[in-house]
Amino acid sequence: MPPPPAPPKPIQLAATAPPPPPPTSADIRKAAPVDPDAWPATSAGQVRAVQALLREMRFYERAPDGRMGPATRAAIREYEGLAGLKVTGQANRELFNSLKEMQLLMKPKPKDSSN
Repeated sequence: MPPPPAPPKPIQLAATAPPPPPPTSADIRKAAPVDPDAWPATSAGQVRAVQALLREMRFYERAPDGRMGPATRAAIREYEGLAGLKVTGQANRELFNSLKEMQLLMKPKPKDSSN
């Protein structure tokens, strides 16, 4: 009598990759679009944003570095005095909003093509 047939070999399916881990808050921050007009979340970012705006308006001559030094404080105080804000020498949201508003007011308006 012939030998019995060999049992079928089990089929090996490729193992599925485990699902990716849930995103961390850092991942979400990276993925979220950054609004250039928003008040930055970090204090260094806030100082850098204020420095950039002050530089654009020629109150601050240095490259924005996010460090609150004497030149930054002096530029802030000068702007606050001219803008009618309370003179604090500090980078805060009120100052940032005032600088953004002034930036909008100083932008040249598009020329009317009907003239």
